[in-house]
Amino acid sequence: MQFFVKRILGPFFVLVLILGIFIALVPTIISSNWGRHQTVSFINSMIPGNLEIKHVDLNLSKGQSLHGISLKDPEGNIVFSIDKFSTNASLWDLIFKHSIGFSRIHELNSLISIDQNGQSNLQRALGIDSRKIENAVRPSNITLSHFNLDASSNPLSLKITGSTDQEGALGTLDTIINFGGNIKELNKFKDDPQNFLTSEHSKNVQIHGQIVNFPVELIDHLATLQDPTMNGFFKSLLGNTLTITLDQVPASDEIEFRMNIQSPTTKGNVKGTITNNGIILNEPAIFQIQVLPETVNPYLKNHFVLQTPSQIEIVLSDIFIPSSFFPNNKWASFNINRGVCRERIPCHSSLLLG
Repeated sequence: MQFFVKRILGPFFVLVLILGIFIALVPTIISSNWGRHQTVSFINSMIPGNLEIKHVDLNLSKGQSLHGISLKDPEGNIVFSIDKFSTNASLWDLIFKHSIGFSRIHELNSLISIDQNGQSNLQRALGIDSRKIENAVRPSNITLSHFNLDASSNPLSLKITGSTDQEGALGTLDTIINFGGNIKELNKFKDDPQNFLTSEHSKNVQIHGQIVNFPVELIDHLATLQDPTMNGFFKSLLGNTLTITLDQVPASDEIEFRMNIQSPTTKGNVKGTITNNGIILNEPAIFQIQVLPETVNPYLKNHFVLQTPSQIEIVLSDIFIPSSFFPNNKWASFNINRGVCRERIPCHSSLLLG
């Protein structure tokens, strides 16, 4: 038995000890100039662009920070820069507990250039191909200025502010989401929304969003990073800019919300209430959408072809979506005329084409 301990378990414990020391030293190594250079060089070997980070401070048991982050396209032009990213979460919390603590992105500035083929410098920097647009588009530049983001996992909250500029169309973004609970409370909502919405945390939920003239092309290109075939889809649906106003104010055991959507081709209004039983649309939700053949036909894949410009008006009323839908990942589907939707949900909607 003593022989077994010395010859087998002994080297095993030494190996575990060496591994533990190495893991403990990794943040210090990466935080050094040599380690930062090696890490950034490894990332740059996988993309056509060039990532730069001026200072790294990683810690196993306390907060992290990165300073002077920038990404350049293959031509050497800056795509975006971040003055500082910081979080009070330890690496242990980030990796094993999936907790971001309180994290902040300070002063994000970006210039997204889109060429006549609908390709952006961000795509070129990351080496992402996208579906080429059949007809040439007018090149444009999208500027993001002074974007700041604060996110917290306890309480679960998000705040984003900044301004945009696309060819003289100035826009702003000011969004605050305060969930009131933490990640565990959010899981309770997904598992049992009926009981969650009667809890104390639900009374602290607050959402306010004011987005004015947001460049839709930027949404397209962010979607393209996930699915290259989405290039140009949202612009064909919404036009060049998007304005959204969203207010969600908790009251007693229910949450009221209002949302207004405006774009060159789409208008919509929604007013509803979230209760412990489900979601109710208090007033008819009306959406008006202008559809142009040249913008939508490339996405129809020859299933059918739109010959002339059309206007779609969608009206949804008398709709109640019970909270029992959410834990089972179910969605309501509505009949075109008054009737009963799935799960016996009374609803009324109409669809007008002209």
